[in-house]
Amino acid sequence: MMRVIKTRYKVNHAKDLSPEFLKKMPPLPVIDWKKIESKSPQQVTTKQNKDDKLPKVDVVIITWTEAEWAAFDHVFCNSETEMPFAYYENDSWQNSWNLYGRGYEKIESELPADAPSKKNQSWGRFRIVLINNHRVLLFKSDMHITTDGPKIPLQILIENIVQECSPDLLLTIGTAGGTRTGDVLGTVNITNKAHFNLGGDFKDEKFNCNTYSNNWRPSTDLLPSLKSNLMIKIPITFDILEDLAKNIHPLKDLLDKEIEPDYVLPEYNILDIPAFTTNEYEIATNDNHYDEYACMEMDDAVIAMVCSKNNQTFGIVRNISDPVINHLLHNKEIQQKWAEAIFGTFGFYTSFNGALAAWAIVAAS
Repeated sequence: MMRVIKTRYKVNHAKDLSPEFLKKMPPLPVIDWKKIESKSPQQVTTKQNKDDKLPKVDVVIITWTEAEWAAFDHVFCNSETEMPFAYYENDSWQNSWNLYGRGYEKIESELPADAPSKKNQSWGRFRIVLINNHRVLLFKSDMHITTDGPKIPLQILIENIVQECSPDLLLTIGTAGGTRTGDVLGTVNITNKAHFNLGGDFKDEKFNCNTYSNNWRPSTDLLPSLKSNLMIKIPITFDILEDLAKNIHPLKDLLDKEIEPDYVLPEYNILDIPAFTTNEYEIATNDNHYDEYACMEMDDAVIAMVCSKNNQTFGIVRNISDPVINHLLHNKEIQQKWAEAIFGTFGFYTSFNGALAAWAIVAAS
């Protein structure tokens, strides 16, 4: 059963948590690339004006939320030092990312007042790295279906990226809701297709309820070693869960195996089913009503649709940040609050696994 709660872009993660709670949350670890006989991505200095075109690259990787962006930066740009959980309090790393605003002024007046992109008057930020001689553009999008009004200007951003970068591959990565039992917190699901299921202003759009796909398959040579040596078990403990459940419901009724500390061993899965793209933060329960989908998220079908129109190869790499909820818990409001608490607390860590999987796919290509 699916329930609507906040959009993923409105959840504040670490900002909502007390200093006492934050002390319980470990940093993202230093990455020892030698464990998988590899080396860290090489940084490419890129200085350009906000209104310049994006540079030509071999691969583009796009991510979306603040927590995802922090883990993205850690894996690809700053893996030699730990990243603290309270990353909002030390965001100097963000200044190394270039603003991209070319053509943004043409759509700005049509955006809602609280659209995230209005903060910097740009589509988002980017950096460039080298991964085994692949020139890779990392992009943090500030455009989303749920925040930007009925015209979905995210489509324009993706068109710009495809036309200006001319990549061989475009990957979209980040957090997602679980749809399948057994996909524990921190698992990474990889697919080449996405399905629209939108409501509200988008219900009658011609593309709604369509699935968009391509023939891409990920290079998997590095994924087994990655799982064994670098993917992290999400730092979920009964103590932390008790704190999260305190104002929601007794923990014993909230627990299921997908978040149970002794059970959570993340996996990566290459799937032949689509990501489920919605314009609201939805959740699924563990009675398997939505296991025909790889995950639930909020933008990837836009990527798939625009890429399909432009004959652009794309892939989807999503980390499970709030797994299926116990279907025996019948109270809708409690289900919603619990899913949000898990996502807001652990999305930072699950995004580490997702970013590593994206790195491995590119490095093995």
